[in-house]
Amino acid sequence: MSTREHAAPALAVRAAAHGPSVVLLALCLFVAATNRWLSWEGGVRLLTARDVTSYEAIARAAPGLPGADLPAHHAERFPVHWVVGTLDDVLGAPLHALYRVLMIAAMAGTLALLHAIVARRLPVAAYAVVVGAFVLNPYALRYQLLVPGMLADATFVLGIAVALFGLAGRRAWAVVAGMALAAVARETVLPVVPVVIAWLALAPDWRAEPGRRRALVGGAVVVAVGAIYAVTRAIAAGFSAPSLPGVLDAGAVARGYSLPAPSLSTLDDYTLLDALSAPGTLAEHLARVATPPLAMVALIAAVLVIARRRGVRPPFPFWGCLALSASIVAQPLLVSPDVLFGNETRLTALGLLPLAAAPAFVLERLRPDLETALRPRDVLLIVGVLAVASLHHLYTVVGPTSPSQIAPIQLVAGALAAWLLVRAARLAPRAPAA
Repeated sequence: MSTREHAAPALAVRAAAHGPSVVLLALCLFVAATNRWLSWEGGVRLLTARDVTSYEAIARAAPGLPGADLPAHHAERFPVHWVVGTLDDVLGAPLHALYRVLMIAAMAGTLALLHAIVARRLPVAAYAVVVGAFVLNPYALRYQLLVPGMLADATFVLGIAVALFGLAGRRAWAVVAGMALAAVARETVLPVVPVVIAWLALAPDWRAEPGRRRALVGGAVVVAVGAIYAVTRAIAAGFSAPSLPGVLDAGAVARGYSLPAPSLSTLDDYTLLDALSAPGTLAEHLARVATPPLAMVALIAAVLVIARRRGVRPPFPFWGCLALSASIVAQPLLVSPDVLFGNETRLTALGLLPLAAAPAFVLERLRPDLETALRPRDVLLIVGVLAVASLHHLYTVVGPTSPSQIAPIQLVAGALAAWLLVRAARLAPRAPAA
């Protein structure tokens, strides 16, 4: 055999090994090239990101704490912004530039972990579809690139990614560290804890571990999250005002937190029950919550159709990922629209990463078939559809012209991408049995 013949298999192996990284880089470059890039003030103004006013006040007060009252739900997320402010104080770097660097670092860490979870399970073609569904989701990365002051949100997603990396790979340290990081970032982590405990208790690979070890990991998660939440809440009480609209103090109103909302006095006023008497408001609320995951849900449906036709049952991690996502998405879903002020899409996007990872665990069991099913043309079509759907009327330099177009685009793109995926799998021959 000639030297060239010896080299060809080695080159093929090397290309396969680096293929997912190249795909991820290309996806990120597309997002960067099409996203709007505005100044700190321009991004806040465009997206009406009032939360950033509080977060910047916390950062500028570091290494101390703000003296003025901030809305409590902002104040309780102070750790991430306090760290940024302390770094700014030590390094002397421009605060806004530091926020932008740390935001990109958090997003890069999240993508690296998603890559680690998916790349070893799937061939490059299926990897491109699964990871593309997340990177090209208009709500996954684009908002944060415009408003780096929302670093706590990106840190929360990074924490969930670390925890999922641990759950999927039976890494106890990652489960605890990821949940602790998510708790430092946002109180949104609290409903996620029971799902993580259930994963540790029920997942077949974790059940192979001694019961005492699983109990220790679960206990560490509960203690870490509970302690972080209690401590941050106690510290934040020293510089916070009431957190819910209708009860903000005069100081908070003077700083721009006055928003049109009725006075809220009962539990029903803060939950979805408040919107049941207003069908129009309820429909808009549900549409805002449903829009970010639409394309992903369509692809998951396609994967389940393919799996059923091939006689493959979804493994536990697939259902675990759906439960993790649901524990996050259910929070904005069940809250009154009068409390959220149109932030449903941003808050729902916090739960997209587990939803994006879910299909990988099913497709892993279909890997022999995927090697022949997804041709380059099929992948380019699916990813192309997702790329078009990633364009947004506010977040990108080109794309839709009004918010009313976003949900239909996501619905059509998801359905088309799902059809292309099912069609490719249906036309492909079955891989020979080993």
